[in-house]
Amino acid sequence: MENMDKNAFNVAMGKRLCELRNLHGKSQSDMGAKLGVTYQQVHKYETGETQIPPVHLFTYAKLFKVSMAYLYGLANESNDDMPELDKKAYHAASETMSWPDDLRKSLYNLTKQITKACVAKEKDKAA
Repeated sequence: MENMDKNAFNVAMGKRLCELRNLHGKSQSDMGAKLGVTYQQVHKYETGETQIPPVHLFTYAKLFKVSMAYLYGLANESNDDMPELDKKAYHAASETMSWPDDLRKSLYNLTKQITKACVAKEKDKAA
């Protein structure tokens, strides 16, 4: 995730969302009904054309019983059970949506640096 830009991040997340939906036998129309959007909007989320709002990610997490960390690409297993962390992540993500763009970009850059450090640490452990 070191050099991942916003578009690449949205595409990667969209792939995870599409895989989960297909794994559970749901159509884009089914998901649209659950999220309160059209199937076309679900398609845009899954292709990375549109960034999915945190509240919709939380719906995916609850429906498919996966962690928010998995949806964000921070966990390898889709069944990681971190309900308390999920709640905190959901509230934090929802809160940041009201922040000015420059502040959200700063948080994004900080998150990239933290993720980079975590990935490096995991690579060191594996070596």
